[in-house]
Amino acid sequence: MKKKLLIASGGYADIPIIKAAKKLGFFVITSGHDENGLGNLYSDRYCRADNSDKEAVLAVAKEQKVDAICPGAAGLSAVTCSYAAEQMGLNHLDSYEAAKTLHYKDSFLKFAKENNIAAPKAESFSDINSANNGVAGFSFPLIVKPADLSGGKGIVKVLNQEEAEAAIIKAFARSKTKKIIVEEFIEGTNHGFSTIINEGKVVFYFFDNEYYYLNKYTVAGASAPGDVPEKAVAVLISDVQKIAKILRLKNGVFHLQFILKENNPYIIDICRRIPGDLYIDFVKHATGVDYPLFMLKAFVGITIGDLEQRPVQGYYTRHVIMGDKNGRFTDVVFDAEIEKNIIDKFMIFKKDGEIVDFMTQRLGIVFFRFDSKKELKEKNKKMHELIKVRIKD
Repeated sequence: MKKKLLIASGGYADIPIIKAAKKLGFFVITSGHDENGLGNLYSDRYCRADNSDKEAVLAVAKEQKVDAICPGAAGLSAVTCSYAAEQMGLNHLDSYEAAKTLHYKDSFLKFAKENNIAAPKAESFSDINSANNGVAGFSFPLIVKPADLSGGKGIVKVLNQEEAEAAIIKAFARSKTKKIIVEEFIEGTNHGFSTIINEGKVVFYFFDNEYYYLNKYTVAGASAPGDVPEKAVAVLISDVQKIAKILRLKNGVFHLQFILKENNPYIIDICRRIPGDLYIDFVKHATGVDYPLFMLKAFVGITIGDLEQRPVQGYYTRHVIMGDKNGRFTDVVFDAEIEKNIIDKFMIFKKDGEIVDFMTQRLGIVFFRFDSKKELKEKNKKMHELIKVRIKD
């Protein structure tokens, strides 16, 4: 009889890990509040459970008598899964306390400050008055954001006290835990840094250059190899291993985003779940390493001793197709100049569907390979001219 694996999500970003699980012989169960999630089409069974509801996910895990639990790409999936695994006596994931420390932004910034981790100056607040008063301890511009949202949601840059007060009210309204973060704004370049740790050591790492479209806080694409100096990479590896040692982290993915300023990295987000927008397929295309498979092995406690560091083999971009307005999505047209570079693509949104939030709604993911760094940079600059999204008002 096949062992049962619960992946606490069922979106399109979970498809590579679902495929990896089936390759390893698991009977795969997906969850989530959306039964129409594209990942559910690839699993063996779907069970409804909100991935931020730890008791609901635990109930599914018990009912299905699963042998292992794996977080998906959903925001707090890693926290939920650590709780459920701990309650069931499964020891392949981080402790519930460690997961909360890493995935709740207010907890992580406190941890970062106490342990000298490379992160921006920031403070967390649990009521509007203290947040408004706390702003006085910073210099503008600032970033205001809910403490419990991911993927760039709810982030606002403010230039003065009046803007800060309005952003604070909105951030509290969006936070389920009613906690927000006020953070210094750092001007620099944005990057992703994805690693796998084994026995507390980074055994594989990958970094990129991030770029954005209309929403300056939602990543619209990434290219590799990234423009990150060795010194900054060494700092990040050291910090990841320090965190792993202090929190006694289990083997597996450790993914973060950072801003590079004057060759110094500042961590702005962190997670121990599947990164979104098919990022793990991006790593696989760029390095040849079966990132989804190694990630899944680590999640479920299978040895990953054969994983080795491998550099980027060429020049790659992962592009998120997004519209520039709301309306009925009718088509995506690729210019011949960029179409020849496509190596893989996945359409998320169906034609004739309604775009209701063009600032966050993804239509598809496309992977490109280029012959040179020059070609990559030139085509990345005009990606939205080379890929036309047709929308009817």
